[in-house]
Amino acid sequence: MCGRYSLHNKRLVKSQIGCDINPDYNICPKKKVLIFNDQLVPCRMTWGYSPVWSKRASSLINARLETLAHKPSFKGTKRCIFIASGYYEWRVVKDAKFPYYHYCKDKLMYFAGIYNETSGCCIVTRPSDEKFSFIHDRQPCLIEESGFDDWLKNQYDLSYATPSNLAFYQVSKKVNSPVNNDETILRELI
Repeated sequence: MCGRYSLHNKRLVKSQIGCDINPDYNICPKKKVLIFNDQLVPCRMTWGYSPVWSKRASSLINARLETLAHKPSFKGTKRCIFIASGYYEWRVVKDAKFPYYHYCKDKLMYFAGIYNETSGCCIVTRPSDEKFSFIHDRQPCLIEESGFDDWLKNQYDLSYATPSNLAFYQVSKKVNSPVNNDETILRELI
């Protein structure tokens, strides 16, 4: 599951996407997030998805790649791509949770996503790469720029590779509160 992520590198976003952003180190559900829509146009949308037929908002933040084609909740969705600097996952040890930050050095990350026009968007997840599975059993489907068209045209492949330069480290539990939203929550715990 991906329940928090960051988008904070203003320089990279401006040069690669052409957008100005306010750095956000602790993006949580229900925020307006920067995505590419199904036409590869950058736009902002609420992170939290509800099926068009639902009478009440359900605000799904993640969808399993394995169920996209089968669950009625995802019928008629459009594809999108989340733009990120990195994401957080929590490792559970007994009754305690420890947050880890995942990132690619000096590079933006892109997550597969879905959306509809009436409610919002959510991140598509897959089983974690073996290297990260001790932290969490799911991770966002990471897409390289060369795979954007395939994802948006529904020609995806379950074997999307995890970038070889994807790294991680443990961070403070300050990330657990959305109130904490500055660069200090990215500091590695030593």
